[in-house]
Amino acid sequence: LIESELTEGNSKTAAILNDGKLFARNVSSSGYQFTIQESKGKMRSIPSPIVEDVSHSIYTQFPNSPQSSLNLTIKDPPTIAWEKDFSKWANPMNYGAKGDGQSNDREAIQKAIDDPTKTVLYLPFKKSWKIKGDVMIRGNINRVIGCEGKIAPNSDSGRFVFTEGTAPAVVFERIDAQYSNVSLVHASTRTLVMSSCSHFKFISEGTGDLFMEDVPTNPQFLKPGQRIWARQLNPESGEIVNVVNNGAYLWILGLKTEHVQTKILTKNKGFTEVLGGYIYATKTYEKINLFEIENSSASFAGISEKLINVYTTFPVFVKETRGEVIKELKAEEVSSLYMGLYSGYTERAPTLVIQNNTPSYRPKSDKLGVNSGNKIVWRAEGTEINGDATGRHIKEGKQR
Repeated sequence: LIESELTEGNSKTAAILNDGKLFARNVSSSGYQFTIQESKGKMRSIPSPIVEDVSHSIYTQFPNSPQSSLNLTIKDPPTIAWEKDFSKWANPMNYGAKGDGQSNDREAIQKAIDDPTKTVLYLPFKKSWKIKGDVMIRGNINRVIGCEGKIAPNSDSGRFVFTEGTAPAVVFERIDAQYSNVSLVHASTRTLVMSSCSHFKFISEGTGDLFMEDVPTNPQFLKPGQRIWARQLNPESGEIVNVVNNGAYLWILGLKTEHVQTKILTKNKGFTEVLGGYIYATKTYEKINLFEIENSSASFAGISEKLINVYTTFPVFVKETRGEVIKELKAEEVSSLYMGLYSGYTERAPTLVIQNNTPSYRPKSDKLGVNSGNKIVWRAEGTEINGDATGRHIKEGKQR
């Protein structure tokens, strides 16, 4: 539970009664006796506000790792208004597409996108779209919607390529690409929202913001510095590593996985934060690490592994490398196969300036670990503390 206000409570009760596992960050309450009360385990009563609280064990492998999450800045996806003028919806069937799963519909789909009078590309339901070659998402199109339309299986490795265009943000949604071998490539400075799409191969080489919502895919975030916010991400099967973060800024709320691959590799000074993870073990795991951190920063909160009809787990939950030093958090060291929090970083990511978003408050720290030349702003009650990258101590203000 994060970034929450619980109001109009009963002064004799707690806002949250926790008898299980709970990770809470930036949570406040009013009208309640306590914000959190536990009747089992630690038997704690916690007043408001809560900067960060973990009901179960916090794991670290290096002595300078903080006992807190990475707390990346959270950004909501842009709202793109529905086009109510249906004359601006482009149907590839009107541009020569067959939709029979046999004919190559790439050219017709591209013609529909490039029609300057259209803002929405619509793939009609109950059609099967074969794509051989590249379809460029450009021009005036701000929404590509499939209404559960399917990309034909074995579509010869076709690609949708999100490139430059007039719309500042584009939604790509409700298209099923399972068994099709078709990719979606982010290669733009614009913002892309990928929502409710199934099993596209996803490669990000662009610099524009990326939002992923309710998507089963194995994304490869290859552009250092790109910003990604994923809500309900389901990487499984396929590649040796399901999710690659090569120097990007990756925030995940809700991770569900299965099968035997390493789930997330963070490298090249990337930042990865996962809030809530369900690791669904279906097979025997040998020499496979659940998460890997290579000279980068990451934290994982609320990660639980369940064994389904098998009795072996990932042998290593987290492999973390700093310089020449490699450490491994083994499964037998993780109580009940549940990590309340794993902290694997020394440097926090610079705070992002987000317009029209609730500020993301940060927990107290002894130093500002940001890259040279950057600034970080610590928001406190009634004041702002501007810090440089010198690692100086903060001695003023009421930290939240």
